[in-house]
Amino acid sequence: MTDNLVTELINRLADDDNTVQESASDALIELGDEAVLPLIEVLKGSKNLLRVQAAYILGEIGDERAINPLINALEDQDEKVREEAASALGNFIDVAYKPLLNILTNQRAKPETRYLAAIALRYSDANIVFEELRAIALDSQENNQVRLGAIRALGSIADQQNVNSFLLLLKNSDPKIRAATAIALGYPGWVEAVDGLIEVISDPDSKVRKNAALALGRIGDKRAIESLIKALNDKDSVVRHRVVMALRKVSDERVVLPLIKTLLNDSWSQVRLQAASTLAEIGDLRAVDPLIQALKDEFFGVREHAARALGMLGAKKAAAPLLTLLADQNEENLVRSNVIDALLLLQEDRMIEPLITIIQSNKEDNEPVDKLLGLDAIEALGQIGGEQVLPVLLELQQANSSAKSEDAELAEAISKAVENIRARNA
Repeated sequence: MTDNLVTELINRLADDDNTVQESASDALIELGDEAVLPLIEVLKGSKNLLRVQAAYILGEIGDERAINPLINALEDQDEKVREEAASALGNFIDVAYKPLLNILTNQRAKPETRYLAAIALRYSDANIVFEELRAIALDSQENNQVRLGAIRALGSIADQQNVNSFLLLLKNSDPKIRAATAIALGYPGWVEAVDGLIEVISDPDSKVRKNAALALGRIGDKRAIESLIKALNDKDSVVRHRVVMALRKVSDERVVLPLIKTLLNDSWSQVRLQAASTLAEIGDLRAVDPLIQALKDEFFGVREHAARALGMLGAKKAAAPLLTLLADQNEENLVRSNVIDALLLLQEDRMIEPLITIIQSNKEDNEPVDKLLGLDAIEALGQIGGEQVLPVLLELQQANSSAKSEDAELAEAISKAVENIRARNA
């Protein structure tokens, strides 16, 4: 009976419906050891998708009979199978680390197989595998792909005492090695790495610069501020985006004016919206007027983040432009939703009329409320409205209950808003 069930569940792993696949996967994991041997056979089969799923499920089950088949799968013809096998072996690391170390140090094994063994070893106890990984990472004669795997594993298990081993690799001629090293150095408190990372924030390779910015942000040392500010002018937009994220972590009044310049002038919208968020986190009121200006940015995401930032800053002078944006029926709903949140933070009761207008405006298909925005408006009225908004909410409640198919989420939102208003005015 169980054999038939396992076979049926394995067949469902190939279903076109993702929900069916996920349910079958969960059921096989639940069956545990009874599913192990059939799944090992699937792992040896010809269908790539099924082999990927079998590797994942075997890792979740955690039966040691799967270790050798998963190690063999590190040489599978399909990249996704190889990667999933490496990830799955992490669940057996207390037992699997020895054969994985053997693969890693075997010069005759394929470089990619050794790389994947190193990646699996990132789940290991540092005391057991650190020396082998460090030796490979620092060996200039070693294959660079294998070194890359060792560096990535070390980035997961190393501690602050080993920073100097990494710093040597920031000068490696291979940009992939430098990039992997930079991100591996990004641990809070690893201040010994700051000077080395500052040097590579101007590396010729953009990925190295990006990772150096991320690492400096994670460390959070203010010595990096001037170099990060300079990097706001990097020619690569992704690097600039990561620099803005890093400046949020090393918050200092020196970064406010450069971030304002970025908010208003950067060519990439994602950098501008990240600048808006970072300025809100820093909390310096010099950002208020520029953020009000950003409410007119051509990209809706920037307007959305600027609105949210103004609310977080408690910028009362922003109430009028925020209200204008809220009343603009041509504005994106996501922007107007964030405007509602901002006006609530400002405790601005002039928002009541535009909120009523929102919930009274019907969509073309005559639903009582535009769901994307309407629920936010109803919730806000529940928080800030008085008894004068009750007739509007009750009318909406009646329209919803009279519809062919009552919207339960909408009904709940209206009931809660009405309850809140009545409780405040009791």
